[in-house]
Amino acid sequence: MHNPDLESTREFWDANPCDGQPSLSQRLEFKYQKETWMVDYFEAISKFKNILEVGCGQGTDAISICRKMQPGGRYTGIDYSPQSVESALVSIEEAGDSLQVRPDLSVGNAEDLRFADDSFDCVTSIGVLHHTPGTQAAIDEVYRVLEPGGTVFIALYRLFSPKVLGAYALRALVRVVDAIVFQKGFVLKRVRSFGSDHALGTMILEGIGVPILKSYTRAEIKHMFSNFESVQIEAKGAGIPGADKVNQLFDRLPFNPFGYFWYIVAKKPL
Repeated sequence: MHNPDLESTREFWDANPCDGQPSLSQRLEFKYQKETWMVDYFEAISKFKNILEVGCGQGTDAISICRKMQPGGRYTGIDYSPQSVESALVSIEEAGDSLQVRPDLSVGNAEDLRFADDSFDCVTSIGVLHHTPGTQAAIDEVYRVLEPGGTVFIALYRLFSPKVLGAYALRALVRVVDAIVFQKGFVLKRVRSFGSDHALGTMILEGIGVPILKSYTRAEIKHMFSNFESVQIEAKGAGIPGADKVNQLFDRLPFNPFGYFWYIVAKKPL
């Protein structure tokens, strides 16, 4: 069934693959200087043997994880953007022999995963499912394909974080400017003209142009993951480009007031 919200989301990410940057090495440096908390995430997830990533983008996380997994493991990734998957496949070739496991990446829909029930011992989705129309449907699909006793690692935008509230304010301002000049997409076109191979990557483009941008309270997250057990929820990610020391400082706090992600680790009951 045709879903215009999904199609507009696909078109956006095809035109603006996540994080921008023309090469794998640049994307790795750009992303993990601002997402310093992901070092611990990589250590935790790389211990699993059969991983599904929902929303693999340009393959940046997939490559980082597959460099740390044990040989013989399996890593599957899907993304709704064909252009992003194409870029990811190029990056896999660029990574070459540094990979312990070669990821299998392809186009797919988070709300309608093509995998059988109980297929993976781990499912991950970092900063993705808040951009799909049916976020709860996608979480239910994650639950379905996860084997009993398996673990999920998911990050969703946190409402009331400075970065997310700033993005909402910026989107409102953009709508006003577009209305004044009687041209929808006026601001987005001009921001896009600056490209994405700079210090901000696609951050501004995502803030003002991504069709769907949802965020959640802790209580909402608890409800969305009510089918899971042992649910852990932490605020993560100050996300300041090029400021790894500052980002590390905030991520070491018991509660990161600037964290724009809810980082959720949970298990499917046996």
